[in-house]
Amino acid sequence: LNLRLADMRRELQAMEERHARTVEQLHARLRRHGEDPEASGAGVEVEGDDVMTKTWNLEEERNLLKNELEGQQVHWQAQLEAEQRQGAAALAKLREERELAEKDRELRRKVEDNLAETQRTLNTMRRTLAETESQLWATPGG
Repeated sequence: LNLRLADMRRELQAMEERHARTVEQLHARLRRHGEDPEASGAGVEVEGDDVMTKTWNLEEERNLLKNELEGQQVHWQAQLEAEQRQGAAALAKLREERELAEKDRELRRKVEDNLAETQRTLNTMRRTLAETESQLWATPGG
């Protein structure tokens, strides 16, 4: 269970790193076309509709990637929570089984003690019976 959680966390981190690289690549493309990605259009002169179209396409691609990343984050978070719930349920069941095992051990100990006591009583009764029989046979006329 812990391995699954660790794998999911590593995958989420790797996805976030891929997203950051993609965003940086998109920013680099914007810079190559003469735009400052941080300026959000202020003070940047754009020449022609082609650059505007490319810019709009890049922003749209960036938004799509961002949405995909958010969707993946939601997916992995939901999966992580499901695994955590499953782990908690398994832990609760393990505790319950441990308690049952302890009760079984206690019951077995009591039964063994009772059996030993019964065995001692039986042995005592057999000795008493043997002594009584031997006295009866040893008595004249008996």
